[in-house]
Amino acid sequence: MQPARIVSLATGPATDRRASVEANQRTMLYWLERSAKLRPDIVCFSEISLHLGLTPQEQQSGAQAVPGPSTDKASEYAERFRTHIIWTLIERDRQGLYNTAVLIGRDGQIIGRYRKFQPTSYEMAAGICPGMEVQVWQTDFGRVGIATCFDIKFAEVGLALSRGRANIVFWPSMFAGGLRLNSWARDYGFHMVSSFSEKCTVINSRGQQEDCQQPFRSGNGLLACACAELNTDCKTYHLDYNQDKLAEIEIKYGDGIDIHFCRDEAMFVMSSQMLDRSVQDIEREFELEDLRNYLDKAAGDRKDHLPGLKNHR
Repeated sequence: MQPARIVSLATGPATDRRASVEANQRTMLYWLERSAKLRPDIVCFSEISLHLGLTPQEQQSGAQAVPGPSTDKASEYAERFRTHIIWTLIERDRQGLYNTAVLIGRDGQIIGRYRKFQPTSYEMAAGICPGMEVQVWQTDFGRVGIATCFDIKFAEVGLALSRGRANIVFWPSMFAGGLRLNSWARDYGFHMVSSFSEKCTVINSRGQQEDCQQPFRSGNGLLACACAELNTDCKTYHLDYNQDKLAEIEIKYGDGIDIHFCRDEAMFVMSSQMLDRSVQDIEREFELEDLRNYLDKAAGDRKDHLPGLKNHR
């Protein structure tokens, strides 16, 4: 599998004298066009980019349907530049308002939408409804998940993304996230890509920050952005039951694989550099058990061995 080229953009409110949905959309489309020269597989915007800088009342009155006028325009750009886009806005439907990130495919079709699972209390007081699902979608460069801002405080969101086998999780946000990005990536076994108005960060599944290009200049300074290539053909494993097989794997595949040990966490991350042999293939060949399966199995075993429950099954 070829590395996935990721572009994360945090444009901030429109630079027009007064922010509006129309002005923000122009700004987002401008940076999409600028991003096209990087030939990205996916471009992600920061949280509610279409409605940044608006008052809660203006956000409500300017909320849009999905699909709707702004996602239709983003779809045109996705098809034109043959890239995926994560387009962020306040969505309105018959049930209410949502803080939504829309995943659009290279063909301009909407693949899915993620409604912020855990809005803040002040968001909900302002009319934003919580989302009901944490989903992961298959793309041609791997499985993509989304979490939004405050979601990162809640383990159930990360667990759902991990159990959905996400390779990359995009995190549009209103704050930087700090070490939570590293711990989610390391503990749940996926790459994390943040998009925050002051800083964009890419953390690989080892829990380490990637060196990123910052290719765009805006006004007198650099636009908050990040561009990186990520190998999505990688998985995280616990050392238990797996470590005795690693020497044989390394002897057979040599430079075709990379094994990175996280010794303090008793884990390792294995990546394939081969086009004709995936990590999943190697996992099946050597009967490895990945981290998520191992932890979920241990949790199930615990229930089976709790005193008093075993005889009641």
